[in-house]
Amino acid sequence: MREIKFRAFDFKVKQMFIVKQIHIDMMNSKKHHKNRVYMQLTGLKDRNGVEIYEGDIVKMFGFDKAIEVVFKKGSFGYFGMIHKNFVSFSENYNFNFLDNKSNEIEVIGNIHENKELLND
Repeated sequence: MREIKFRAFDFKVKQMFIVKQIHIDMMNSKKHHKNRVYMQLTGLKDRNGVEIYEGDIVKMFGFDKAIEVVFKKGSFGYFGMIHKNFVSFSENYNFNFLDNKSNEIEVIGNIHENKELLND
């Protein structure tokens, strides 16, 4: 069973924090509430054991560009670099997730604090 956790980025104080408690009625469909955006844990970890959240920027070994982790079509994944189509982590067997950890992915930042990493 996967643990359900959220973190939030507060635009006002420009800081990321772990959410201890959440009320569904305080989030709208885009997961925004006032000056915050909420991001859900994927249930996966990178090569260093770092938890991967929606909005993280990850480096996938064998690829030149970093990508953003997104939630779409009921699963976590990314948009392909060539065709720009959505690819879920569960569809891509190249990552070899063993016990929800992949040696092929490394979290290098997040979209709210390190957007420039996507421009490589």
